[in-house]
Amino acid sequence: MNKPIAYLLGFLVFIGCGAYVYGIAQACIKSWPKDGADYEVAAFLTSTVTSIAAVLSTNLGAVLGITVSNPTSKFRTTEAWNPVSFFKSPSPSVIQTIACYVYILSLITAGIVWAYRDFTEDPDKIVPLIPELTKSLLGVIVGVLAISLNSNPGKEL
Repeated sequence: MNKPIAYLLGFLVFIGCGAYVYGIAQACIKSWPKDGADYEVAAFLTSTVTSIAAVLSTNLGAVLGITVSNPTSKFRTTEAWNPVSFFKSPSPSVIQTIACYVYILSLITAGIVWAYRDFTEDPDKIVPLIPELTKSLLGVIVGVLAISLNSNPGKEL
């Protein structure tokens, strides 16, 4: 890849990850005090975090090899057709792996803040983004458990 293009892509990834981490940090900081502080985060920042979280969850699923498929689909007989084959490779890249860790750690952080706030969903007591992210963590855990427990004995995950 052309170096200037690689630098541009790296710069944009850095900005995106920075905005994601900043948005979650703001939501956690504003949700932590129990003294009736302002529990609002800018709508743009909430949208940014939600959008980037969707990309990170897709990346996590691709890295873990989770695909959604219909076993009765006509496409199922064609092994070359896989809707997420673009994301799959024999081994994930370093940036894909780091993105997985950033995503999981951000969800765990949101879960800790939500637990500290007694799992309230009242927008007057917590930034609504915190419960949403924690519910995503539950989805990730359930998905990984389902895939792991559905594997054949003696077969590697």
